[in-house]
Amino acid sequence: MDLQRSVQFLKGVGPGRGKQLERLGIIKIWDLLYHFPRDYQDRSLIKPAHSFSQGDLATVKGTVIAGQESKPRRDLQLPS
Repeated sequence: MDLQRSVQFLKGVGPGRGKQLERLGIIKIWDLLYHFPRDYQDRSLIKPAHSFSQGDLATVKGTVIAGQESKPRRDLQLPS
């Protein structure tokens, strides 16, 4: 694979998605391979809900004990 080819020629990308990627500075396949996230959140450490303060980013584990579906339109269902 030629890493200097335009990213739009990758399977599943195409011209439309290629334009979106271009706004991020991703023009060539090489650019895509070396585009790294600007931020990373480690979600592997699960904390109990009582151990963090308001505004902290944390991963908690819980069980949903009740739920209700919402239908804003006749053909659209949203779980709540």
